[in-house]
Amino acid sequence: EGFDFLDAVRQLAESAGMAMPERTPAAQERAARVAGIRPALEAARAVFMEQLGRVASVQQYLAKRGVSQALAETFQIGLTPEGASWLDRAGIAEADALAAGLMWEADGRKGFRFRQRIMVPVHDARGRIVGFGGRVMPDAPSDLPKYINSPDSEIFDKGRILFNLHRAAPAV
Repeated sequence: EGFDFLDAVRQLAESAGMAMPERTPAAQERAARVAGIRPALEAARAVFMEQLGRVASVQQYLAKRGVSQALAETFQIGLTPEGASWLDRAGIAEADALAAGLMWEADGRKGFRFRQRIMVPVHDARGRIVGFGGRVMPDAPSDLPKYINSPDSEIFDKGRILFNLHRAAPAV
């Protein structure tokens, strides 16, 4: 009927005459901590996808690797923009960018995790973005690591995510 998970459980509990258990304080705290993560990841994905269309050299590189425009759209492949203003344009607060793994913080300093990267979103089994994988652009400085993934977070556990399961599962 188009319900999200909790609404579906609530509806089933009511129809069975059962009371829906209340969230524990720990679950409420976790929900508050992750509230901005998914919207931040979705906003970043939109910016990355839009940016890909602006850089012909990266589109040519992807085409040489067998990635057509249609395939890039299907897998929501994008490109990190230059500079820091894209976070503001996308409406992503710094705290949410840090929680989502788009930024890092160490020793009182902060920075962007993904620079000069071709970006691929990572989804959970339900198709929700939980992080990103980034491959360095072909013309980037050689001192950058070739691949960087989002760090483990409140919603992303690298050891528990199977890449593209949400697309493969229906075929299985």
